[in-house]
Amino acid sequence: MIGRVATFQVQPGKLDEVVGLAKKALAVMEEQKVKGYKGYLALVDRQANKYVGLQLWETEADATAFATGSLNKELMAPLVGLIAGPPTSEVYEVAIQV
Repeated sequence: MIGRVATFQVQPGKLDEVVGLAKKALAVMEEQKVKGYKGYLALVDRQANKYVGLQLWETEADATAFATGSLNKELMAPLVGLIAGPPTSEVYEVAIQV
């Protein structure tokens, strides 16, 4: 299993809006049964206006296909103006899952 971590610096006062958009995006992913998608975890630091999202994928190929695909671009588009700069993204092998 693969974990793809995306970190966003959010504009002040916009963190709840970003969380709401993430919930909507996740519902779309579930509805469309995105290949290899296994789950999601969001972490926020309200004082630092920081959002960290962890997507779980069956394979790195599935994670890459989604990250470079049109659905991801469509789901990310509403974040323009809510985040301060481009997100960072890293991919990890999941070593432990409970």
